[in-house]
Amino acid sequence: MRPRPLLTTLLIAALALGACSRSSDDDPEPTTQNDAGAPATPDTTPEIYTSPHDLTVTLADEPLRTFEQSLREDAPPDAPPGVPPLIIEIHAEGEGEPCPDDAIAHIAFVARFADGAEWDSSERRRITLAVPLAEYGVIEGLRAAITGMKIGETRRARIPWQLAYGTQGRPPIPARADLIFDIRLVAFEQPGPTTDEAP
Repeated sequence: MRPRPLLTTLLIAALALGACSRSSDDDPEPTTQNDAGAPATPDTTPEIYTSPHDLTVTLADEPLRTFEQSLREDAPPDAPPGVPPLIIEIHAEGEGEPCPDDAIAHIAFVARFADGAEWDSSERRRITLAVPLAEYGVIEGLRAAITGMKIGETRRARIPWQLAYGTQGRPPIPARADLIFDIRLVAFEQPGPTTDEAP
């Protein structure tokens, strides 16, 4: 066999390298795989969060209307006399059915002393407050202030100490402390049946 000239050999080698390069360029990009070996997909899971606006209570400069509610008209004879009325300001109307007095109410709230100093709020807790209106332990003034509210309604309740935590108080609330609650009703639900009521 006659040996190929050196120039021909170099030309053949150059053409072979070019073909390999073009083949590599035409290959699709490799896909990323997850641990299971399946192609990975972009993470489209929505971010779960609670909007801070769901926890705030915004009051108008002036209430739409104000009314007083005496909670001791039907009080027993041994009840302490001279209990001031609960004063309720309605700052925004709500929608739907009024909250019944045995519901579990979910409220955004700001709680203050009479001098305006804040001692608790739904923003501090980072969650709305569930108030079982029919249960013992809910202060009388707050129960009365929430009952009858509609979803989205905002109220300011001025609660005398006799309808709040009384002569004992509860830290950080001192004894005989009048309270102010700014409330927005977020939702309410009827409690489930008790054992006796269950079918």
